[in-house]
Amino acid sequence: MFRDGTKSDAYLRLMVEELMPFIATHYAVTTEATNTFLMESSQGATISVNALIQSPDYFEGVAAMSTHWLGSFGIDHLFDRDLENPVPALFYKYRRENLPAPGRLKFYFDHGTKTFDSLCPSYQRQVDSIMEETKYGGENWMIYRPRGGSHFRSLGVKDSI
Repeated sequence: MFRDGTKSDAYLRLMVEELMPFIATHYAVTTEATNTFLMESSQGATISVNALIQSPDYFEGVAAMSTHWLGSFGIDHLFDRDLENPVPALFYKYRRENLPAPGRLKFYFDHGTKTFDSLCPSYQRQVDSIMEETKYGGENWMIYRPRGGSHFRSLGVKDSI
């Protein structure tokens, strides 16, 4: 897992240094952070949460749908008792150490209860506890758990698990 490294920092640089300036130059948009949100699902949601934490001067919030806190690329890996998956612990550590103090930033998380999302509650609870420890709440943080919702439905893919 990750033998070639991760690309999330390069993705954030591309967004902030190339894509956002291009859009601002070619389209009539407002460029203030208070008008700029990120919205992704699955592993893209995880990257978008990191982007908000790393670059709060560029964004006001993130809608992270079916956030992939698991850090695994296949469901089989999640059930392999011989493998330790270090990714969730690293996600939690990073958030604890880097989450900006509550204020302007807004976080929205969701996950369903079916298919791949059925594995999310314990991981999301860890993130929820970090949000609570850092005093996020009210208008700064929201979690939605649609009963029967599916990870793949939020991605526009037919349920397959």
